[in-house]
Amino acid sequence: MANTLKVMAVILLLGMATLPLSVNAEAVGDIQSGASSVALSPSAPKAGDTVTILLGLYNAGQTFATDVEYTFFKESQGPNNIIEQGRVDIESETSVQVSTQWINVLEGEHEVHILVEYPRDSGNYMDFYVPFTVTGLPNLKVTTLEVSPTTGIFAGDTITVSSLVRNTGSEPAGASVLHLDLPGAADQDLSTPSIDAGSSTWVNTTFTAPSSGSHTIYATPDYESAVEESSEVNKQESVEFTVDTRMDVYHQGEMSVTIEEGALEGPWVVSGRLARTNGSGTTEVPMWLEIPDGNGGLVTSVPFTVVLSGAGYAEADWSHTLTSSDLSSLEVGIHQVTAQIDPFGTAPFIQESNDNDRNTAALSIYPIPDVFVDPIAIADSPSVNSGEKVLWRVSMSNNGDIEVSGRLQYTWEGTDGVSPVIYLEKGESLTWEIELTTSLGAHEATFVAGWVPLAGSWDDNPLNNEATGTVSVEAELRLEWWLSSFSILDDEANPASSPLDAGETYTISIDLTSTETGSLTFDCIDGNNEMLGNMSATVENRGDRVSLTCDFVAYAPLSTVRLVPSDPTVTTTFTRTFATVLTDDALDDLETNAEMGTFTIIGLSALILIGVLVAAILMTRDREEEVERDIF
Repeated sequence: MANTLKVMAVILLLGMATLPLSVNAEAVGDIQSGASSVALSPSAPKAGDTVTILLGLYNAGQTFATDVEYTFFKESQGPNNIIEQGRVDIESETSVQVSTQWINVLEGEHEVHILVEYPRDSGNYMDFYVPFTVTGLPNLKVTTLEVSPTTGIFAGDTITVSSLVRNTGSEPAGASVLHLDLPGAADQDLSTPSIDAGSSTWVNTTFTAPSSGSHTIYATPDYESAVEESSEVNKQESVEFTVDTRMDVYHQGEMSVTIEEGALEGPWVVSGRLARTNGSGTTEVPMWLEIPDGNGGLVTSVPFTVVLSGAGYAEADWSHTLTSSDLSSLEVGIHQVTAQIDPFGTAPFIQESNDNDRNTAALSIYPIPDVFVDPIAIADSPSVNSGEKVLWRVSMSNNGDIEVSGRLQYTWEGTDGVSPVIYLEKGESLTWEIELTTSLGAHEATFVAGWVPLAGSWDDNPLNNEATGTVSVEAELRLEWWLSSFSILDDEANPASSPLDAGETYTISIDLTSTETGSLTFDCIDGNNEMLGNMSATVENRGDRVSLTCDFVAYAPLSTVRLVPSDPTVTTTFTRTFATVLTDDALDDLETNAEMGTFTIIGLSALILIGVLVAAILMTRDREEEVERDIF
């Protein structure tokens, strides 16, 4: 509405500016003006408004008017009442308007005085004034702000705040909102009822005292500007108060968790220190330990109490032990254990602050080493003959983070055995070997080996500690040469002695011991690889002996006889070599044969020489004939 009135006043003055002033207008020289050329906007101002004052000036002369000076005054003329002073140039027979503002007018009767001088510094002036009335408005202020109690306040106490809101204006104030700016808590907006002019009302509330120290509360009336007031300044009120320091219990320093070396299943000893300030006498502080379980829950210890005593400052060490049963639901790894002061909020004291009631440290749960034994024991051969040896291999690994020790206990062919002590470093894998002999007879032989930790060592899972292997034991015929049964006889069945006589016939014989049953053949071969005979060997009953004989003719200087089995897996080849000499008759024959050989060699040599001579003659003759042909 005020803006509309202002616009109308401007339009009115513009219209006035196009016309000469009335004869009632005052004049100084050719410049005419007067109270009737003054307009106010708004025309009906209220307390606290800014009033715009518009002044019309008319040059009635035929010449250009320069430096027409004008001055606006509040209430009366005087250097201390000047609102604005200025100069303006006016064309002949032309009107202009100038303006100024009276800011924050007060309720009541007022006058605006105007002085116009022309020419400038001539001392010729005209002056006039325009009276106007400013209607009243409400004006809300907080005149009193107080807290209760004023002393002996501790953090967490309830404080009452009382605000006296007064309407110092001339008109009633409607309902509004009082805003309290509170320390350490959420601010409050309080409803304030309507207040008649000159009246007041108390607005009360409570809040919780913040931490210790000096604090200030600020109260602001009509916080949401719901009431149109005559003034918006000097409305806020404040009050200071002090919160005394309360006794406080807190953790001092870092907390520790200790466990003996190698004690993978605890116990874990959690230790720390509590301190108390501003206390006296004895304070029993309830505590517990809590550990997140990874699933949104907590693993907690049984509550325990730490006692602090003395005047003023006091401190006390504390420790609490956690066992493997306490932590059985936690996974292997690093966890955060927290010591909580007064976990149930039931302590018989109120603290200065609860922000220092928790202290946290790392607690490690180490994995128990597990010795994993490959369930398959490996044999060097899937099948063996009875009585032969088998090399067994057992592989194992330590899946833990510390060294372990133990032995392998095994069973084989009805007997038990144990390995030497085996040490496995963390993460180490090892293969243990042992060679064992099979029993007689065809059967399946099973080897079983299991890991047994030494006292003080670890093995988390005893169900993965055993290795098993099986080999097929075959009971095929096996023969061994019985060397003490060997004999050699001459052709008269008498024992022969070395050296043998060349050209004589001898007989060797030897027995073989047997394992299992079966049959095979033997070839009797001399040193020239000539077959001397073939013999059969049959074992019908376990343990039977087999006898072999072979006749051979001795040859100088060495005579060799071999008994070769048809199946080399049953037994080996038997070989004997005998020194052999020539008899007297053999020597005579050898000499006769030597003489005949000599004559034969001489004769052959003579024949060869005769042949060479004949060939030479023939070749020479051929050459002579060729010469004669050449000459001819």
